[in-house]
Amino acid sequence: MPPNGSHMRITCPHCQKQYRLDLAKIRPTVKKVRCKACGATFSLPGESAPRQAEIQAEPILAAPASRRGPRRFALSFNKVGMGKTTTAVTLAAGLATAGFKTLLVDADPQGRAASYLGVSPKGGLAELISGDLPPEAALVKARENLWLLAGGNTLAGLRHFADDKASGSVPIIDETIAPIEKEFAFVLVDTSPEWNPLTISVLFYVRELLIPVSMEVMSVQGFGEFLPLLEPVGRLVEGRWLKYILPTFYDPRVRKSIDIYEKFMSIYGDLVCAPIHYSGQLQENQAQGKTVFDLGVRSRSREDYEELARKVAHDPTLFT
Repeated sequence: MPPNGSHMRITCPHCQKQYRLDLAKIRPTVKKVRCKACGATFSLPGESAPRQAEIQAEPILAAPASRRGPRRFALSFNKVGMGKTTTAVTLAAGLATAGFKTLLVDADPQGRAASYLGVSPKGGLAELISGDLPPEAALVKARENLWLLAGGNTLAGLRHFADDKASGSVPIIDETIAPIEKEFAFVLVDTSPEWNPLTISVLFYVRELLIPVSMEVMSVQGFGEFLPLLEPVGRLVEGRWLKYILPTFYDPRVRKSIDIYEKFMSIYGDLVCAPIHYSGQLQENQAQGKTVFDLGVRSRSREDYEELARKVAHDPTLFT
């Protein structure tokens, strides 16, 4: 969009938030801006746009309600063994490493996210919902730019709490996380594999859904059974809700793994992410409370999750 007087109006191509730039305050070397709403970086329009560097634009118009605040993701599947928690933790660590302030919410009673990150919080999501802990005590800083709201066994009791809510289970997660989410660029919620009121509440809170699917026959069958469960919720959520299908445990040495991946590509197209290759190293890292981004070495797993972070952040320049 061309400049208007001493100002330029621009729109983030990723989240559609609009800004007005004061051209008098922009250095001649600047060519890119970073959106405060979603954290994505994009080029200024026009051939005469300033070059090389980054600025943060000020918003001029309020975004629609679903666009305000961070990007909200759920990682969900009603089967175990898909690499769901591994992906939630590693993707969150990758986004944090790339400079995005990220909140990881563990809504699974198994509560493995904390151990995978090597932290021991005093409480987490259950205690924040019940009011037993304030946000500053429930949240734990796990890495630079990465905060965790932990899960655990205490979440199991919240199913009754959810059922007893006069307004139903849907608002619980929104009411709990909305007051603390504004300072984050991304909120990633790892759901329980159980289809229960808390999981449904998570799915109403988020605006983007990532489903990890192991490249095995039984997983594909489970995926087909999971989609009908999502449909009633998806019809009530604005926009295209299912954004990412992530093939996990992909092994190019196994013909069946290749066939399943190609089948997903043929059916779901751009929704399918580049696969996460099978790696025993990931499990070893988790046992040590580390992610691939903590080790300081290049690996296939790190490259896979860097690619996923680039796709999720809509920024092909991350980690380059």
